Amino acid sequence: MSYQKDQNTNTDQFQILLIRRSKQKYKRKNERFNMFSFFYFLVNFVVADEGEGVYRVISWKGDPNIKVSLDKGVARIQNKETPQSKDDTAAAYFIPNSITTFRIKYKNGYLCKNAKNPGLKICDNKDDPYTVWDVVRDGDAYQIKTSNLCLKKMSEDKRSGAGGFYMNAASCGSGKIFKWIIDDLKIADESSDASDDTLEVKGNRMKVKRDVEEVSEPSTLMVGDLDHIETYKAYEEPVAYYRREAVPYYSKEVTPHYHRGFVSGG
Repeated sequence: MSYQKDQNTNTDQFQILLIRRSKQKYKRKNERFNMFSFFYFLVNFVVADEGEGVYRVISWKGDPNIKVSLDKGVARIQNKETPQSKDDTAAAYFIPNSITTFRIKYKNGYLCKNAKNPGLKICDNKDDPYTVWDVVRDGDAYQIKTSNLCLKKMSEDKRSGAGGFYMNAASCGSGKIFKWIIDDLKIADESSDASDDTLEVKGNRMKVKRDVEEVSEPSTLMVGDLDHIETYKAYEEPVAYYRREAVPYYSKEVTPHYHRGFVSGG
């Protein structure tokens, strides 16, 4: 009887040992998976170089009809329709600067804080002070910060003629005047006449995919590109996934980025 009891005890201990080992193995496997997921997330954000971003629109939480707009040399919150074009003054191009920070570029320049006062203005250069913004979730909205100062809705502009409301970068608070809605925009390439162009936005990044025929003579240019210097410069900022055929183009040499191999997928 005692022998049988000892045998049962040994069996129970062995089963407990197997369960513990199984749990430890699962824990190690889960930790490896989490570590892999973290590095995958990290790489996907860090590898985004400048010019690889996504179009968005910034609206005030208190009234989504009024949107951040850079127009007529000033930065204001104005009553605007949802932008349909990248040339719309309310279309914001979010360019990753690091994992959590962005430069926010509009048609007329970069959104930035005035170095001498709390007001917002348009900066011509990406390296100007206060052009880097941190976007932080705040409930069902966001706070948008530069140097730990939050984007804040101010009073109505009744003096400059630009209309809308002023903005400041001020000490952060919890009120509605500090809360913003950020929505992705689906904006097609306006210089394109190709029917199979598509736009896909994933997270805070966007990639350009082009099927380019590698040739040495003559130079190649994408179908739909126009021989106009302003359009050509603007086109260098990728805004969509593209799948196009290359065609001969004799009058202009194309910059090397047209022959880069872009990664497929998100």
